[in-house]
Amino acid sequence: MFILTQIACVTVSDRAFRLVLYGGVCLQEAKGKISEQLMQRLKLKPEKIKQLGAGLRSIAAQDEPVGKTLSRMEIAEGLELEKVTAPIGVLLIIFEARPDALPQIAALAIRSGNGLLLKGGKEAARSNACLHKIITDCIAKEQPEVCFEPLQAVVHVM
Repeated sequence: MFILTQIACVTVSDRAFRLVLYGGVCLQEAKGKISEQLMQRLKLKPEKIKQLGAGLRSIAAQDEPVGKTLSRMEIAEGLELEKVTAPIGVLLIIFEARPDALPQIAALAIRSGNGLLLKGGKEAARSNACLHKIITDCIAKEQPEVCFEPLQAVVHVM
């Protein structure tokens, strides 16, 4: 899938420096406010970005999951019943200080033809914004009608 390959290439090439920079800013802002375990998850090192690119390329190389016929049976003469894979619809994913999760989740949603609402941890806001920009720029080149928006806040509704 070309869009995912493009996202992987952009993520690990010309914008990787910006990701590391924003990741550093996020770390400084979160220092003393979150646990050491969350701080480790928040770090975006060049090696982690390379692994991220490899993971995105792997997802892009997978077989098309949508529209596969899983089973087919004739239930009456001239009437067949098919079980075909289809997107779920829209996914809502809330994740904590783990900016590398954003492109992985987005790649899986794109690959499976699903809509996506994401809410990342506030500790990774800058990194997530940069990753969001990379993904939306790549999508806009190929499919400008596709919308991918991050959630900025969760509002409690009663």
